[in-house]
Amino acid sequence: MTNLQESIRRILREETNSKHEGLLNIIQEDGLYNFTKDTGLSYNDIYHRIGELPREVKIQYLKDVINDLEQTPGELDLTFITGSIPLYENDDWQMVYVEYLNNEDNVLRVNLTTFIDDNRDEYDSIHEDDIDYETLETLVTELSEKLQYKKLIMNLQESIRRILREETQGIDNFLDEISNTHPMSDELKSFVKQFIEESECKRIDFSNFKIGVLGLALESGVLINSITIRRPLPYLLFVIFHEVAHQYQFKKYGVDVMYGCYLGDITEREGAEFMKQTEEVADEFAARKIRQLQKMGLIEPFTPPQMYKNIPIQQITMMVNNYRNDMRRKNIDSQEKVSEYFYNMVKSEL
Repeated sequence: MTNLQESIRRILREETNSKHEGLLNIIQEDGLYNFTKDTGLSYNDIYHRIGELPREVKIQYLKDVINDLEQTPGELDLTFITGSIPLYENDDWQMVYVEYLNNEDNVLRVNLTTFIDDNRDEYDSIHEDDIDYETLETLVTELSEKLQYKKLIMNLQESIRRILREETQGIDNFLDEISNTHPMSDELKSFVKQFIEESECKRIDFSNFKIGVLGLALESGVLINSITIRRPLPYLLFVIFHEVAHQYQFKKYGVDVMYGCYLGDITEREGAEFMKQTEEVADEFAARKIRQLQKMGLIEPFTPPQMYKNIPIQQITMMVNNYRNDMRRKNIDSQEKVSEYFYNMVKSEL
């Protein structure tokens, strides 16, 4: 159990108003959704201990869930409609959806749709200001229960995968090399190791680079530029988390999709847009892990950079175009050759 989880559970065991207020302040600051993800506590756990949560906290919870799930459609194994999640059927035989219109109005809506013989018969949309207490409470409870159930299933699946798969090659030496420069608690080292192994990364290592990139993620594993080890520990971890996030993307999308920018029949612009998206998601994924470690008190304060957000798409399109042309000249026509191409591009023999 992490220090943060133990701290929160200790707060929950205390029945004083001041403790409840302290927990509520944390929830209001971080958001209920991020709070439940970071601590593993369910909405019901929190409700039964500290009582009613403010209306705005619940509304923001629904928005945050939809925003997150839009990045990973199908995460709940539901029929996912863009920006909308079907939750339950009410007493009037209406299917209830919650929808977040992520626009300048920042509006949450609850949609009530009546189906007759599988065809939509009636449709009604309720603005967030008009959602009554009972409906809002049901929405949050239903969605929380679905997320909690899905998390249990995913943990079980991950446990089975962990038993079947081999350990990431080189991981212990990799962590020892970090520890030789930066003091790391056993808890921090365990956190980083688990994060890497759960990505199903095949190999990870530090290496001297010929060019000025900080890391390289390939289907065959991850290389981190040796110069990063001299940077502050939070920055080094951010770089590692970013590159390992790409391993989760290989795991999720498959190598065909991840290397599709270079070998696929998509346009250069499409390849560049996909590359930019995967890099921005990796940045955000890494930033979340850094914030989680900070909440646990395991690393010093650090503001994660957004390295790819402000890079113009035209610049990335030009880069993809250059890679493609060079690969054609060198007859790079397989996934193995793509990995070898980038490996040889960055790794120094010194």
